[in-house]
Order: sequence, then structure tokens, then C-alpha cells
Amino acid sequence: MVSNYMGVLTDKESIILKAHLLVERFLISYVEIMTKNIRPLENERLNYKQWLAIVRSNHDPDDTIWLWALLEKLNRLRNGFAHQLETFPSEEKIKEFISILEKRMKTQGFLTDSKSTDLKQSLVQLCGIVFQTLALGK
Repeated sequence: MVSNYMGVLTDKESIILKAHLLVERFLISYVEIMTKNIRPLENERLNYKQWLAIVRSNHDPDDTIWLWALLEKLNRLRNGFAHQLETFPSEEKIKEFISILEKRMKTQGFLTDSKSTDLKQSLVQLCGIVFQTLALGK
């Protein structure tokens, strides 16, 4: 499902932006499903970080803390270039993000292959983990 939304994207900016949008959509969907009264939030202009905080507030503080940290890193990676016309995501930050993501996915049992993945594949996997963790497919 997630890979359908990522499509044939090849440039790193688009891949990061699309993954960020997908995760944000998953966070919003979770809040819509889990909240007893969504009306007070309907006209608010909440951002990714605020949606993430709301979702985290519905989970045990130690539960999937590694995932929340990765989603915060994704937000920082995206914000590092998304609000400036001449700025591109730094290769160093992308490599660091992929390294942390792969390490966490291996530790949590989501990634068993020892070979390194690329940015798009890593973010598709992260989006899938978010979707699964929030039980949006049920």
C-alpha cells in the first residue's frame, strides 16, 4: 500500500516529503479513530509535531519510544529543507537517518536482511511500521 503512494519517485526531496505526508496522514487517521470527540480539532491547524504528540499521548510512555524518536527525526530531516527554496537535504543527514532507522528496525525485528537499504525503501518500511503500529489496517 505505502509503496503505491511513493510511486516512481527518485529524487530525495520528493521521497522525504511524501513519506512525511504519509506518516502525518496516518497520525491524523489514528486521532480521528481514537478520539471520542474530534470536533474541537477539526478547525485547528495542527502540524506534524502536534499530531505526533497527540498520538504519543495515547500510548504507554515506554511503548515504541524508538518509533516516536524516528518520526521526530523524519520531521527534522524534512524541515531542514522544506521551508527554504535553495536548500536540499544533506547527504550526511540522510545517511545518518537511514543508519539509525535500519539499526532500530533490526533491533525491533522489522528488518532481518543484513544488506543496507536506500532512502526510499527505508521510508516505505518506516511508513508500513507506523501503519501497523497504529493498527490502521484493522
